[in-house]
Amino acid sequence: MKKFFSILLSLSLLACAQMSGSVTQWDDPLPTGPVIVGVVTHPDGHALAGIPVTSHSGLATRFPSDSTHTDAEGRFRIEKINCTQQRDEDGIWRAFVGICVGSVRSDLNPPEFLPWKDVHVEMSPGNVVHVDFVFDPMAIAPEHRAE
Repeated sequence: MKKFFSILLSLSLLACAQMSGSVTQWDDPLPTGPVIVGVVTHPDGHALAGIPVTSHSGLATRFPSDSTHTDAEGRFRIEKINCTQQRDEDGIWRAFVGICVGSVRSDLNPPEFLPWKDVHVEMSPGNVVHVDFVFDPMAIAPEHRAE
């Protein structure tokens, strides 16, 4: 009987964790739309924790649309893809997203000073786009760094 209650408790805890979303893995797909995931590492290969990662929308002018920070293993996950969308010749909707790591003073244009990648994201549920960066925070000139 004790084993039965132990199993019942374990199943209940698992069900609660799944309902709260706390068991979502870093690179799990979303049922409602795409997700962008990646890893930020230092040039020497170690993971960088606490690094800002920002997505930007727009084609000619870039506007920050979502941001997060890397975890202890250098991983990041962006779930809100609020960017300019276009339908391609196959009828698939795609977003043009700029991803930037690090931070600079607010009066500066991030793509001029920080690692940046442009990606086309298929706006389909379940789509997972991987974008990795190598970044040396000390490579940003002290006068350009965010406070």
